Amino acid sequence: KMEQENNATGASTALITAAELASRLGCHIYTVHAKAKKGEIPFVAIGFGSHRPRRRYDYDAVLKALAGGNGGER
Repeated sequence: KMEQENNATGASTALITAAELASRLGCHIYTVHAKAKKGEIPFVAIGFGSHRPRRRYDYDAVLKALAGGNGGER
């Protein structure tokens, strides 16, 4: 299931799970979680209440952050 979000240009960006991001980057899911926790890659926290918020990632924003752009939570 893909979540949708509008960016500044009005275009729709798909938010992906940590597992999907790890697969695209060719790394382990633990690496994705560690980089998010350290603020090295951006993520969106989705959901509150009795469950922990789940992180979703914008693939393009992650690539930009890994290339030296801005990271951290949005």
